[in-house]
Formats: sequence, structure tokens, C-alpha cells
Amino acid sequence: MKFLRFVVVLAALLTAAGETRAQQGVEAEAKAQFDAGVDLFESEQYEKAAVAFARAYELRPSFKITYLVARCEDELGHYAAALEAYKRYLEEGGAQIDGKRQEEVRASIGRLKARVGELAVETDAEGATVFVDDERQGETPLDVLVYVDLGKHTVVVKQGAEELHREVIRVAGGQRVVVKVAGGRGGTET
Repeated sequence: MKFLRFVVVLAALLTAAGETRAQQGVEAEAKAQFDAGVDLFESEQYEKAAVAFARAYELRPSFKITYLVARCEDELGHYAAALEAYKRYLEEGGAQIDGKRQEEVRASIGRLKARVGELAVETDAEGATVFVDDERQGETPLDVLVYVDLGKHTVVVKQGAEELHREVIRVAGGQRVVVKVAGGRGGTET
């Protein structure tokens, strides 16, 4: 029931009229994506719902949509993505989020931390691109930790077209793994 009430309030937010025709088109697409996400979520098609909600957020950013993305990712067992979305929800929403919802989200974050590990990449190669499981994470120096679901992950570091390092790592929940890359050779430290 609370989820439906939340959805109704968010739908009202997304239907606000834009000032220009272009804005109205963006608003209409955001609302269509949001509505599709709700329908998909209710029919337990969480992967598709997450995509629709993410697109709605891209078109019309609202911290409330990040909560819905987090719920979808959590249902799918994509714990790192859910953790990141829940954290972003709290950061973006701040005091606008009621206390009970904040407690719920913090409890979810606590539960997810046991299912998520952290990955750091250390290298002397400047501007190398880091990939984890074929997804680009950024360029070195990588100043942020990468959250990953517990399990096996492939870390690749490339400088242009040259592959400097490739390694399969295993990460447990709550574990921080440091992949060290130097001159095309590297190793893992836990």
C-alpha cells in the first residue's frame, strides 16, 4: 500500500506541465517511462522496470526514482547496484525523505553491505581505463572504490588499445580487494 501511495505521488510529480514544447516532450517521455516501470515492477519484471526507471530519471531527475531503481536492483540480486542507488537516494533526498523511509533504506544498506565487496585499482599508469566485468569504471587514478557483488569478477586495465592487466578476482561480502597494476604486470592484495 505504501509503495502504491509513493508511486501516485511520484507520478503527480512527473506529470507537471513543461513550459516549452520540447520540455513537454521530455516530460511526456519521462512519464511514459515511469509508468512503464511501475507496470513492469508490479508484474515482477524487475530488470525491465529498472531500465525504465533509470530512463525516467535520466529525463527528469528525482531522488524518488532512485529508490525505485534500488528496489528493482535489490529484487534482481544486483546488490552493488542496489547499494549505490540506495545511497544516492539518501544523498539526493536528504531531509525530504521521511524518517521511516530513511530507516528502511538504512536497514537495506546494512543488509547489502554483507553482499557487496569493494574493489580498488592501484597503478602508476595515468589515464588507463578500468573495466570490471566489461563495464567501464573510469580512468586511473581511480579515486573511487568500485562496489561489486560477491563472487568472481574480471578486472581489465587498458591504456588505449593495449591491455595492461587482466585478472579474475573473487570478492566476498564486506571484503576490499586491491588490484595492483604496474608496467603491464600486477597482482591482487586483499
